[in-house]
Amino acid sequence: MLDLGPLGAFGPMLITAGSLVIVAIFAVVWRRHASLVVATMTMGTLAWTTGNVLWLGGAPMFRVVFWWLAFLVLTIAGERLELNRVLRPTRAVRSAFVLAMGMVLGGVAVATWWPEPGVRALGVGLIALTWWLARHDVARRTVRQRGVTRFMAVCLLGGYAWLGVGGAIAAITGVAMPGVLYDAMLHTVFLGFVIS
Repeated sequence: MLDLGPLGAFGPMLITAGSLVIVAIFAVVWRRHASLVVATMTMGTLAWTTGNVLWLGGAPMFRVVFWWLAFLVLTIAGERLELNRVLRPTRAVRSAFVLAMGMVLGGVAVATWWPEPGVRALGVGLIALTWWLARHDVARRTVRQRGVTRFMAVCLLGGYAWLGVGGAIAAITGVAMPGVLYDAMLHTVFLGFVIS
């Protein structure tokens, strides 16, 4: 709306400035508490900022959206990783998380210049992250509890299923242009995963 509304090009500038502020905040957090969790969320904010800079530079929205997708996915995954510490994850569990995160970011970066292979790589990364979340997230245990704790766990596990569907669509089709499959991929991630 800001892009088309009365603010014109000033809207994307404000959004980009906002993303730079969050990057600065995470830089301070990193100096105080360097960890995989902070690194994950910092990478997410850098992805958001990269997308915003590309948008500000005139890149088409249907290409920029993958950077924004990475921001939301990595932010949520970082939050889930933070809660995973109660399970005392092994080095192998953390390494699997890093590999999935790297595939997501690598796919998004490649999609900027080579859309179809990049989207396929992004899809593989989303599937790997789905596997990690479904296998290692504390929601697998809290789903057995009652009340709001169970409700949140059911929502999270349902969201992971949607993330996997979006990843499968991306990995199988490599769809990088607007259309039915492209919309399905984005909606499964943005609505199915993020909103759940």
